Amino acid sequence: MKKFLQLPCPNSSRLLYTKPGRSEREALMSSWRFELHKIYTSYNQLSLSIEALKLKGLPGNEAARMNQYLMLLQWRFNELRYIKGYRTPEGIRAFAKIFIMIHSLFYGSYYAFLAQNVTLLWALLFAYMAGIAMVGLVNIERALEDPFNQNGLDKIRVEKMLNELLVDLKLIVVRRDAVVTGILPFLGAEFETL
Repeated sequence: MKKFLQLPCPNSSRLLYTKPGRSEREALMSSWRFELHKIYTSYNQLSLSIEALKLKGLPGNEAARMNQYLMLLQWRFNELRYIKGYRTPEGIRAFAKIFIMIHSLFYGSYYAFLAQNVTLLWALLFAYMAGIAMVGLVNIERALEDPFNQNGLDKIRVEKMLNELLVDLKLIVVRRDAVVTGILPFLGAEFETL
């Protein structure tokens, strides 16, 4: 799952509309399909393992609960997959880029008005800040396109989060083993009060 989430997003304009980009996109989509196949094969193996446990004597209600957790896992992964593949509509992106280029034509007379009635410094500062704000908004939109990309400040740190999850799972297994072997007392009294 980590490899899939860290793959580049295949929906950029360069990959969709340029000849070298299309061949690069095809290679990238091949990697996407391969990683998705591995993930869905793992889900299938988990499902088959639950069925094998049922044949070995696992009660049906526990198997149903395990299948429910597997279904939730698949559902959450599909949500991550859709977030990964999402792309801002091309019309909005084009409008934003064009508006940044021609905004000085629309607001030029207002900047001239500010220069005459207030000060030239205020007009220049206002024009500069408006341009910086618009470029910043487009950069934010571009950064939010792929939240799993590891370049940038506000990114989802996939590798760090998965490593923390593995540490937590190992801790749970160690604690469970200690309870099963009798080293730690089971906190049954707390559960009886619920």
